[in-house]
Amino acid sequence: MSGDPTSQETGENTGYAEIAAYYRQKIQDGTLTPGDAMPSLRQVCEHFGVAQTTANRAYRTLKAEGLTLPKSGVGTVVAEPTSNNVTTQVHEQGTDENFAALRDELKAMREEQQKANAQIIKLLSGLVDKDPSTD
Repeated sequence: MSGDPTSQETGENTGYAEIAAYYRQKIQDGTLTPGDAMPSLRQVCEHFGVAQTTANRAYRTLKAEGLTLPKSGVGTVVAEPTSNNVTTQVHEQGTDENFAALRDELKAMREEQQKANAQIIKLLSGLVDKDPSTD
């Protein structure tokens, strides 16, 4: 199987992120090319010494990044370089600066949402506390 890890690349503390990074690198350096079948989950489990849930999570990560896709009768294959996946597009366009800007924007949106939620709770609690017999 092409792209097999060597015994030095596997280890007792291998997690899904390391497995995903390993195959991501193989895709990026051209060792695995579009249309190539990825190793089966069983093979990944054996080579990295991990549980199937760990291997599956690594593959879900690669799929979410737009690097792989399921193919009927084959399993998981390397995707074509073009992708509609937002994460992949942002990554291709420019890296950490884009991610940092998006992260900051998301943080600001979350803070605004928390403030709005607090205001709603305050308004609703005022309605609940109001005694209808005093009207």
